[in-house]
Amino acid sequence: MPLLPSPSGDLDVEIYAGQSIDYTLTLTRRDNGQPVDLTGVSLIDWQFRRSPEGASIELQMSTANGRAAVEGDPTNGQIRVTAPASATAAIQTKEGTQDLFVTFASGTVVPYVSGRYRLLPRTTK
Repeated sequence: MPLLPSPSGDLDVEIYAGQSIDYTLTLTRRDNGQPVDLTGVSLIDWQFRRSPEGASIELQMSTANGRAAVEGDPTNGQIRVTAPASATAAIQTKEGTQDLFVTFASGTVVPYVSGRYRLLPRTTK
């Protein structure tokens, strides 16, 4: 899954229809660039929608659905997100928005990734 830096420092994502996703991301603090301590995280939720107001979720990788988890030592800031090929094949909207929020044990909710996504057609069938 190509992650493309945008001018704002957030990420735009390109996904091929029908690709499997198995990706590790390192979340860093915006103030000092150090890895986020994910100890005690209660929810990781990365949602892809047609628009921020859209009711329909095109793709979700979350601890709630088993498609996201803290990877290894929680102080290293790494999360792993996965989705089967069937999930990306089911995406209906060719372009939209995405963001990733983390909920900590304290109840604090912090956004770490946001931007656009683009669904690329698959040539190989």
